[in-house]
Amino acid sequence: REEFARVKGLAKKPTTTPYPDGVLIMGLPMDTASARYISDIAQYWLAQSERESERGRQAVMDADASDIALMNCFSPCMTINLSTDITPAIALLLAKAKQILLQESRRMKAMTFRKRPYVQLGEKTLIPDDEEAYSNTSSYPSASAAIGWGLALVLTEVAPEHQDSLLKRGFIS
Repeated sequence: REEFARVKGLAKKPTTTPYPDGVLIMGLPMDTASARYISDIAQYWLAQSERESERGRQAVMDADASDIALMNCFSPCMTINLSTDITPAIALLLAKAKQILLQESRRMKAMTFRKRPYVQLGEKTLIPDDEEAYSNTSSYPSASAAIGWGLALVLTEVAPEHQDSLLKRGFIS
């Protein structure tokens, strides 16, 4: 941002967060009278039919948001093994980006509370160890989706030639 402002001859604007304001990008969650909300519930029911599919199994594995799991997730897209040993700068970039995405997700979650669809419908999660935590935390925005999309977008800047596979993986995760 500083370089862009300097090159364009613009006055430097103070930055309050290292990440764009999530509310400005995503808006607040819709209420239960919204057609988008009804669509969310419909997508939840559709996703149930995929629980035993390869995509459903992948979704459960993608719940692991450790740095190592995320590097393993995106390595095939990059056609190299991402690791702290082989690609330390990329590993550090991903770890920092993940923390920023988590921080912004938490900030937005603190602004409002939206029950997860399975909680609203009285169902259990696929990850029993996290059942209580997920039942008592807001589902909006999805930190998992923010991390998946956010890291995919960061990696497209590192390796634009792999953007299609990176964005496809970000969409799935």
